[in-house]
Amino acid sequence: MGTRLAALVLLAAAVTVIGSSCAHSREMKRSAEIRQLLSAAGFTTKLADTPEKMERLRAMEQRTILAHSLDSGVYYTYADAEGCGCLLAGDEKAFQEFNRLAIERQIAEDYRRAAEARERSMDWGFWGPWPWW
Repeated sequence: MGTRLAALVLLAAAVTVIGSSCAHSREMKRSAEIRQLLSAAGFTTKLADTPEKMERLRAMEQRTILAHSLDSGVYYTYADAEGCGCLLAGDEKAFQEFNRLAIERQIAEDYRRAAEARERSMDWGFWGPWPWW
C-alpha cells in the first residue's frame, strides 16, 4: 500500500511539473509574439545590459503593457526580464499601431482557423488521392 501511495504522489508531482512547464512555454511564446508586434508598431527596445538595469527590470510588472502619464504625454512600457531581458517603450501613436496590428493578427488567425475547420469537414477521400487532375 505504501508503494502505491508513493507512486501516486510521484505521478501527481510529475503531472504538475509537466503542466507548469507547458504553461510556461505558452506564456513565453505569447510574450515573444507581443514583443514582435510592439516592435513592428514602433516601440523601442531597451536592453537591460547592466546588473542595475536588470534589477530594475525584474522589479517591474512583467509581460504587461503599462501606461505612464508624463507631462509630455502618455507612454507605454512592456517589461520582459526572462524572455528578452528588455523593456519596450512607446508613445500613444505606437500603442495605437500595436492595437491595430493585434486586431489584424487576430482576424487573420480567425480566418485560418475557419479555413482549417472547413477543410476538416470536407470528405476529400471520396475524390481519391491528390492531385485530381
